[in-house]
Amino acid sequence: MISVTVAAHGRSRRCVGAHLRAYGSGRLSICDLERETTQKKKNIRPQAHWKMFWEKLCHIIVVTLQLCLPGLFRLFYTSRSSKLDLSRYSTDLKSTCIPYSPIHEFPNDVLARIFRFLDCKTLLNCELTCKRWSNVIEEHLEALPKLSTDQIRILFDEAEVFIYPIDEKRCPVRYAMPSLQGLERRLRHLTTQSLFIRGLIPVESAPVLRSLLSLSLRPQQIYFIWSNFSPSSVPILEKLLRANRDTVVDIGLEECSPPHLFTDQLLDALLPGLTCVRLWNNGKSGNYGISDRSINKLASPEDVPPLNMEFEEQRDVNPLGFAVNVKENH
Repeated sequence: MISVTVAAHGRSRRCVGAHLRAYGSGRLSICDLERETTQKKKNIRPQAHWKMFWEKLCHIIVVTLQLCLPGLFRLFYTSRSSKLDLSRYSTDLKSTCIPYSPIHEFPNDVLARIFRFLDCKTLLNCELTCKRWSNVIEEHLEALPKLSTDQIRILFDEAEVFIYPIDEKRCPVRYAMPSLQGLERRLRHLTTQSLFIRGLIPVESAPVLRSLLSLSLRPQQIYFIWSNFSPSSVPILEKLLRANRDTVVDIGLEECSPPHLFTDQLLDALLPGLTCVRLWNNGKSGNYGISDRSINKLASPEDVPPLNMEFEEQRDVNPLGFAVNVKENH
């Protein structure tokens, strides 16, 4: 799948790798960014030329005055003594040391217990204090408080990340897509109710899912749209769902390919807590490998009362396009 913004830049496929940077509404490589910088240098070069000319002219004027009027510059110099009065300086090295706070003497376990009583914003400031505190926070990240969000949207095709706060009156925050390491670093202090991912390509799918697996976002809903997975990334997706099976109750796959990779085993990782499955596919590249076995298991688990299922069929497209909503009988 080719991104619309990438096609607008005149390329047949999207560049992938650690050299990616966000630029406008799409992705450009470092080579493109350097090309833009080279074009701007042509406008800056005349200004730099006049600056160098002025510096050389001032240097020539100062040298000429020093040779012709040497007495003029003596007014600007003060006499210096060859001997320094060392008695004015303290020789006690202990008095010159900056005293450390007693908190730096605490062991790492005590620091981790202190960090548990801090709010998320204060914890972020503590993480920037020193390398030791940063390592302590990283080691005890699971037990530390996190900032709750309503939804996290990661749009790889547009190189943007949107974070929607819990408060509906506040506007979402938009970020340019950082590197994968930077994305993991920014999301590790957050939890979300909905994780929305769009525009994955096969080369990116495995590293991105592996990065999400290392986080503790605790989403209730996971939704993938217009994403193309590699065969090696599907087992990582199963691990991601299995790691969040205590919280995920809603999963969605819309126009994800190749569809035959998504089988019953994918839903088994979330049962019996799964209550909603959203699947949509126009059938051009095949049908999802999810059979009636998982749908029946979803509708009638053994340890809960019978449930009703509602199917929304897409009759204007090829199969398979349906959404399954499971609701309890009232």
